[in-house]
Amino acid sequence: MAISALAVAGNSAFAEENKSTENKEIKVADASNTTGGTLFSQEQIDFLKKEMQKKDVTENKITFAGLVQLNANFNDSQRSSAPDFSASKVRLGVNVSGGIASGQVEVQLAGNKSSTQTVSSTTSGGQTTQVTSGDNGNGEVTIRRAQLNLDVLTLKADQNVFTTTISLGGIRIGGGDTTAAPDTTWTPTGYGRQDGAYLKQAMVFGKSANVELGVGGFNNIIAVTNNPYPATNNQSGGYTGWGDATTTTKQANWGSNSFSQSMGIAGHLAATVNFEEDHFIKAKAYIGSQGNAPTDQDSNGTLTKARDVTHIEASLLYNNGALLGTKGVISGNGVSAWYENENIGRTKTAAKSGSDFNYTNTATDDSQNATLAGLGIAADSSNYLTGMLQKGDFITYAVSYAMANITFGSKATSQDYNASQFAASVGYGVNTFETAVNFEFNSADTNIYADTNGVVNKKSSTKTYLTMAYAF
Repeated sequence: MAISALAVAGNSAFAEENKSTENKEIKVADASNTTGGTLFSQEQIDFLKKEMQKKDVTENKITFAGLVQLNANFNDSQRSSAPDFSASKVRLGVNVSGGIASGQVEVQLAGNKSSTQTVSSTTSGGQTTQVTSGDNGNGEVTIRRAQLNLDVLTLKADQNVFTTTISLGGIRIGGGDTTAAPDTTWTPTGYGRQDGAYLKQAMVFGKSANVELGVGGFNNIIAVTNNPYPATNNQSGGYTGWGDATTTTKQANWGSNSFSQSMGIAGHLAATVNFEEDHFIKAKAYIGSQGNAPTDQDSNGTLTKARDVTHIEASLLYNNGALLGTKGVISGNGVSAWYENENIGRTKTAAKSGSDFNYTNTATDDSQNATLAGLGIAADSSNYLTGMLQKGDFITYAVSYAMANITFGSKATSQDYNASQFAASVGYGVNTFETAVNFEFNSADTNIYADTNGVVNKKSSTKTYLTMAYAF
């Protein structure tokens, strides 16, 4: 009987998924009142009886989510084509949970992206003709997340809940909180999908606070590089912001083994302190590092280049909903500060040797160390100005300031430079829809910005655009 009761207690302790960031009732065995030589208290025995009468906890709950964001570009000092339009994000996701198990899949659609096109030249009769071949609309679907989770242990003591979760697959461990800023702001990169395993411990202390910590191993660690100036990599135009849209490390091809036996390690620590409802402070810190992280592959999928990388970021976010609101979709709400450091080692060539690789440093040191720091504040008018076009609508507004410092291992690769950005936005929102006009002014201590012809010859740039986003 004791063995049978213990088995039921163990199963009941895993019955419900715990969300560390929410203060929901968790149906688990309470171990706080166990005393003396008895295995279970009367309260626990009553709890077990109720658990046994419940419906099957393996019943799946499925929810769908998505995000669509589109931009209308009014002015861009580095582009002659504005005004024009661009798609920013189209994302779809599904969450499945049943008892202690859950899974998430999220994809990003890139439409008719022509990634396989090639252009060749043929000469006949003294006349040269360019021939374009390949798929003009093959599209692209990026797997942003594809992970499975198992809550292997959940314990409850009074109002405190402790949950241990193991995750496997394409995992997004997250990044610094920078929601209190305009859409255009230079913010931390965050850890995109990394294939591997992650162990997370979540601790919820009633309504007052929660803490998370985790660590995992991955095929690759996400790291970003900033462009060299003067240009040595044939990029078109000037500096377009932190990271310059370049991810230096590569994920293993989906459905295939990792490129090599190199493994990256990443971890995080996060804490939230709640003063009262919608009044809180959050702190987060992340670090990931990998030696010989994959950066290039050939047409056969074999690793050809690698780098040593370290990615660190941290943030602090404070919000008082009574003062700053809680409804912002794009700009968010609160006062935030953030930091990121990207340490990218010099490129190494990879030569396959048995089941592993031999690595050799390239002749030129193209390593770089980049640091980002920023401050932002964002709010909405839902507490004092609403009901303008629809009940519950609101005005949003945000400002931010960010600084980036990039240094290179060799001046043969690039000169060092410092850049800064002032950004502001004002918008309108209702439910989970928001539209906002964004403005940014960027400056640097050297010529890293382009004129409208694409020539990099300026120390400043400006950009203005309208963005619309709907989260569902």
